[in-house]
Amino acid sequence: MFERVIGVSVLLVFVFAPAGFSAGIPEVLEGFPGQASPLWVELGTALDSDGGLNPDLYPIGPRRVFHKWISMESAKANDGCVSLGRIVDFEAARQPRSLTSVARESDRIARMLVTDREIGLNGQGHPTTLFRVEPIEVVRGRAFEQDAYFFAFPVAELVMGDKLFCKTDERFPRLPEVGEEVFVFFDNRDVWVDSFINLTSEPGLVILGRSGFVELAAQFLEVPDDNLSTERSVTELSRLIRGLGEEDR
Repeated sequence: MFERVIGVSVLLVFVFAPAGFSAGIPEVLEGFPGQASPLWVELGTALDSDGGLNPDLYPIGPRRVFHKWISMESAKANDGCVSLGRIVDFEAARQPRSLTSVARESDRIARMLVTDREIGLNGQGHPTTLFRVEPIEVVRGRAFEQDAYFFAFPVAELVMGDKLFCKTDERFPRLPEVGEEVFVFFDNRDVWVDSFINLTSEPGLVILGRSGFVELAAQFLEVPDDNLSTERSVTELSRLIRGLGEEDR
């Protein structure tokens, strides 16, 4: 049972870290109080013996949605993959902002380690990748109360029957890999319920690539940032984030 609800908005920044960590993703993440569907279910657990959504976990609405996209014809395939775009929007999209402005408006900035990830279905029956992360340090704001947290991306590739489905969302960069570190920026727009970080609004995501350069999400490409050079190196961005984290609010 979830114990608390706190408004947050999440900006994630990925950096590579070596392996040597614990991992573990549950088969089912229970839904919010009063919510009929779970937050996320591991793919094998989400399906019944006939290949439909498990009626013990999902009400009729998500089961109908699942049947609709799983029945898409292979004519919609791209390079052998049936393409699923943004099936449902988050809450009203925010105006694009620079990375600097997002960091300055954040109530908490933290560094976390991605320890596991798994493909499954969210509460609406959409393909979703779930990540487990462990806090490493808090750059700004109060300390964490738990050892591990979860967040989900509406992005995944999965095989159903004889079809490969590719669920995409242009607002997100690539999925972070296990062993990468994540800078997380919280404000007061999204929802944090117990151990689940719910990305319900336009996400701000920045990957600090292993090549030493930054890959920006769509909203950060649309807004010039005077604090970042055109190269956008990992070192430069890390220095900027830590400096903003130390500013008085």
